[in-house]
Amino acid sequence: MATTLIIIAATSVVLYVVSTILIYDYLSKSGEKVSFLWIRLFMIKNASRYKKLTREKTGKTGYLYYIWIASNKSGIDLLHTPCFQIPEFVKLV
Repeated sequence: MATTLIIIAATSVVLYVVSTILIYDYLSKSGEKVSFLWIRLFMIKNASRYKKLTREKTGKTGYLYYIWIASNKSGIDLLHTPCFQIPEFVKLV
């Protein structure tokens, strides 16, 4: 059970990082002013700007927004799962 949760958590982190970088790339190619240095601090703002831009261009919210939200939500939910325990071989002494 713990191994499955670790795999899901790792996948969630990877999806979060990849979707964050792709949203940054989309915004910068669209002419929006975004700073890579402050990407983590302003990611909520950047995600809403991405959502707004894709709705204006296509009439629908871009898929990266949903991936970003889902990976963010699943990572937070896993951290608050009571059965999530780090195995002994992962703990640092």
